[in-house]
Amino acid sequence: MSDQLSKLLKSWEVKVTPNPEFAREVWQRIESRRDRSWFAAFYQSLSQPVWATTTVIVMLAIGWNTGSWSQSRAERLAHAESAKAYIQAVNPVIHAATHRT
Repeated sequence: MSDQLSKLLKSWEVKVTPNPEFAREVWQRIESRRDRSWFAAFYQSLSQPVWATTTVIVMLAIGWNTGSWSQSRAERLAHAESAKAYIQAVNPVIHAATHRT
């Protein structure tokens, strides 16, 4: 059995005729991808759930950080104004100058 199988496998020849359009089709696909703009490539990548989810997470993180930064800035400005008002209220020199008649 083994000898018959070995002889059969040795005599087996695969005859493949290559597609004459194969190389042209490959280069055509490469060129079509090269001609796309980055926006078109990005938009097409959003059709895949992994990239869409990643994009949403990145955009939320950017929005969260921007909001936190702007809120922190507003809080720092409000704190500086409060500190300035407090110093003016308790500073005896300023207080005496404003109450002179």
